[in-house]
Amino acid sequence: MEKENLIKLIDYTMLSPVASKEVIKSFCLEAITHGFRTVFVNPWYVPYAYTILSLHGIKVGAPIGFSLGGATTRVK
Repeated sequence: MEKENLIKLIDYTMLSPVASKEVIKSFCLEAITHGFRTVFVNPWYVPYAYTILSLHGIKVGAPIGFSLGGATTRVK
């Protein structure tokens, strides 16, 4: 498989419970640079990541009930 085709299959993940907004921005810019298909961030960063990635065709996802406490109280 060609590298370019493989990269399009990768879901890139940043689920650190202490990631700052600056870390998320850098993470999203890496996803754009490499051409990943989807990024996964904790729920409270979904809108922010979407604003950065939506123009590049990169989807944004979030885990539900992730064990590091990444789910909001409403989700739990």
